Amino acid sequence: LATCQTCSSSTNGFLGSFECLSNADHQENSERAILEKLYKGMNGDSWIENTNWMDPDESICTWFGIKCISDDNPSVTSIDLENNRLGHTFPTEIFNLPNLQELNLQGNLIIFGFDGIQNAKNLEYLDLEETGTTSLAGVEKATGLKLLRVDRNNIQVFPQQVFNLASLEVLSMSENAVPEQEMPASFQSFSKLVYFGCGNCGFKGTIPTWLGSMANLEYIRLDQNALSGSLPTELLQLLNLKHLDLSD
Repeated sequence: LATCQTCSSSTNGFLGSFECLSNADHQENSERAILEKLYKGMNGDSWIENTNWMDPDESICTWFGIKCISDDNPSVTSIDLENNRLGHTFPTEIFNLPNLQELNLQGNLIIFGFDGIQNAKNLEYLDLEETGTTSLAGVEKATGLKLLRVDRNNIQVFPQQVFNLASLEVLSMSENAVPEQEMPASFQSFSKLVYFGCGNCGFKGTIPTWLGSMANLEYIRLDQNALSGSLPTELLQLLNLKHLDLSD
């Protein structure tokens, strides 16, 4: 008869099996439990596409919308469930996925909060466009973000928290019902920003000259704002600029 083996400490000793789990298996099981919370809590049975989700015989890396480091290292790097009929409250345990880099929930009407986002130390891409998001309170803790999309939501107070995201290269927050104000000069602190989209953001007053100091900008969308006056000559300093939209 076979006898039980004592497994390494990382696999919690005896596992009721004659074989020990590898570290990779243990990591996948841990992340599987987190993804299962996402599925169960966000109406997974009613998703448009849920191929392989909750199948115990399939690697989580084969679940629809999930990407991993590799087959040999099944740790989640990307969750892309755009326009997939998710519902209810986003489980913040997702932020405990140690290698998560991308999270795309665009087009799903959900309740999203940022509690624990500081645990997602590798998160660089966050797309919450058209999710019904009402506040960005807490997003400032995601200090590694390079892309943030929050267009067409229900944000009614200008999210000052974004100015703490010094690594941003893409910031897109058009069509939120924030009160009228002049463009905050804090935007010029985004030294790495390449794409800046804030159409219909309630901006008023003259086009600020400091835009010309944001040397990496290639795309500026400021349409449907109440900006007035002539184009400042400082914009000629934007040698990389390819697109500028100031239309009504």
